[in-house]
This record gives sequence, C-alpha cells and structure tokens, in this order.
Amino acid sequence: MGFQLTCMSRVFVFPDKPETVDTIAFFAGTVFVETGETFGTAPNDWLKVGLAGSAVQGWLKRSSGIEVADPARLPLDEEGFVRSALLAESAFNSDPGTSPNFVFADYVLALAFVESNMTNAGPALPPSDGIGPLQITTSTWQDFKTNGKPFSDIFDLRDRPSAQAYCAAYRMRADGRAIRAALQGGGQATVTLLDVFYCYLTGSAALAVAMKNATAADNAKAPEVFNEGLSRTLVASIFDKLQKLASGSAQPANFGQLTDLIKAALEAALQKSFDLIKANAPDQLPPAPKRKGSGDQVQLPQKPGDAPASNLNYAALRIPLKYRPFGDLIVARFGDAGYKTNHQVAAVANAIAESNLNPRAASGGGEQSFGLFQCNTQGGLGSGFTKDQLFDPETNIAIILREAKRHKDFADATTLAAAVEAFVRDIERPANAPAQVRKRIEIAQKL
Repeated sequence: MGFQLTCMSRVFVFPDKPETVDTIAFFAGTVFVETGETFGTAPNDWLKVGLAGSAVQGWLKRSSGIEVADPARLPLDEEGFVRSALLAESAFNSDPGTSPNFVFADYVLALAFVESNMTNAGPALPPSDGIGPLQITTSTWQDFKTNGKPFSDIFDLRDRPSAQAYCAAYRMRADGRAIRAALQGGGQATVTLLDVFYCYLTGSAALAVAMKNATAADNAKAPEVFNEGLSRTLVASIFDKLQKLASGSAQPANFGQLTDLIKAALEAALQKSFDLIKANAPDQLPPAPKRKGSGDQVQLPQKPGDAPASNLNYAALRIPLKYRPFGDLIVARFGDAGYKTNHQVAAVANAIAESNLNPRAASGGGEQSFGLFQCNTQGGLGSGFTKDQLFDPETNIAIILREAKRHKDFADATTLAAAVEAFVRDIERPANAPAQVRKRIEIAQKL
C-alpha cells in the first residue's frame, strides 16, 4: 500500500524515540510506500515507509496520513542497474571468501529477465512478497542482510534496484556454495550456471545436484517421479516464470522437457543480459579497474608479456615468437575463470585456427571478423563492438569467456578432444564444423 501524508511531517529513525529525525519535513500529499512493518498498537501505531526513487526510509505516525493505492513506480534505470550488477560482481569476486563460487553480472541480470522482464516491477501476487526487477522477497532480503556482510551493510531498502543486484549476487554465491557442499558425496565437481539456476528455481541444492547428475533414462519420467521435490505446483511455477523466454514452450510433461525448458530460458536470458551490458556498459568488457584502497596490493591487469609462460609447444605449429604471449594470455584468462588444462589448450587451439594468435587479424572478403578469435561484427559474438575493440586481446578473450560460461558441455568436458569439440560446436561455430573439429584437435594435440 501507499501512505499519503495529510499534514506536514518528518520521517523518524526510531518509532520509540520520536525526537530522532533523519529528513527534512515532507508536505501534505507526499505519498510513501509501506514496507509492511509496524510498531505499536493501532490506531496509534507507527508505519515503516520508504520514498520511491530515493534512499529515504523510516517511520511515520499512522495518524499523520491515510493509506492509498501504491504510487506509480519509476521506470528502471537500465544503465544504473547494469553497472550495479557489474560492481556487485567485482565486489564479491574480490572477497577472498568467494572463490571458487564466483559471481557473474550476466547471471544476475538474467534473473531480472526471468523475474520481471527487466522492469521495476511492483509487488508480486501472494503468497510471494517479492518486489522490484529481481522480485526480492523479505526472506531473501533478510538472509542477505544477516549473512551478506560487509556488502549488505550499505543497503537498507529492499526495493532499490542497486540493492537487489547485490542481494542477487550474494544469492548466486550462496547457491554455488550449497551445490558444492551437496556434491561432496560424489558426482561431477564442476558447477555451471545451469546448476546454479536449478538451485535458484527449486530452492534446493540437493535437488539441483540430482538434476545435474540425471541420465538420459530419467528424461521420460514425470518430474515428480524423477524427484518428489519437483512437485506439480513447483513445475507449474517454473513454467510460468520461464515461458516468456522460451517461445513456443508448453507445460513440461516429463523431466526431459523441464530441463530443456530451463536450459533454453537461461540461454535466452544470458543472451539478453550480454546485449544489455554491451549497450549500457561497453567499457566493462573487459571490466574497468575498480578503485583500490591504500591497503590493497597493486595488481594491475596482466599484459600479454606478463602472463605466466604456459609451456605450450608453439614451435610445433611455427607460431611467430611475437604472437606466442597471446596464447599464454588465453591460458591465464581461462585459468583465472576456473577452466582446467584441457579447456585452456582447446581455447588456444581455436585461436590459432582462427588467427594464428595475431590479435590484429582481420578476415578477408567482407566477413568483418577480427582479433584472436575472429569475433564477427555482423550477427556474431562481435556484434556491437568496433574493429578496434576486437583488436584488443583482453576484450576478445573476455567475449569468448562470457560465451563459454553459457555452455555446459564445454565446462563438463573431461578430455582434450571433448573440450575442443564443444568449443568448436558451441562457442566458435565455424562453417563445416566436423572438419574444423578434426583440424583443431590436431592443433591441440601438437600444443
């Protein structure tokens, strides 16, 4: 509900200490948003309120106004929200306690497409009390406020988009931790965005792990037969959230259809997120350095020549000496992202096939593909970037890494051949993929 002042009033910090005020006086007619918290006994109680579009929050005497319809919500500031998600990614990933459960802005923004289609949505229908672009509920917010310190200390209003970005980043890290804990009993050790999304949708790390480790034989089972946690009510709720992102989808009749729906929706949401980052914060690909405190270690981004030597056998492929450091940079960046040796070598092999590790390579014949991985600006991964941006090896590698995060088969590959095949099929997607897989496996083996 909204709460409209019928007389001039200040907003109080503590309802039991009315002498404490924290704001200028607000005129009669000002409409606040009720948070749902009260203090005291009606009709002489206090209501906790916030002022839409501001950091103002506090307590008003019920007798100072009347309840009205919710005020019109301000449209979402997309650039501000995107940058908040990127800041949250940087903040959490700089915390020594985060690794290996890293946070990605792409995923946080994808959840906003899932929950609200990237709008500043009002309160959800009961029984949920979610609100805002990420539809953060009271229970999720309280978990963040209690366990998300020190990041949660700077936020008081659940309804602020910037606060929601940090709350969702915290939730992503927490879900990653819970999945890894559930995996202690066995199963695949790699945690993907899809696994974290399973946990988000079901509210259960154990169920997410069960879905992760499902086999083809499980696909024909009814969801509730595969696992009783996938009740018909939960499956219907998941479908309601995701159907807008998976065109032509129908209510899942079996477990296979459910996981196909979830994967397709996440792929679509991640693509929308990446496009949103390119439109609103292109300078963040790669991320701009964040401001450091005086006590921070000086850790500048590695230059190609500063990347640790990878000991790959470039000589076997006659790679010019001046280009070999860019292969080492690819190894370093994929290693930083958590990928193992087979994945790193697969990435370098693909870059060699595309550009011979020349960061300023450009395709001929009007194809408009540039850089280490030949990102194409006409409908490919380089769309929205300039030629000069794609010539920057850090940007080119960052684009490929963001795409790699979307693909489970690449992350799950346990052999060099499987890693190369997944990279070619899902990430680079060249013409005549089968022939290119064979060629690039040969390159990788020589490396």
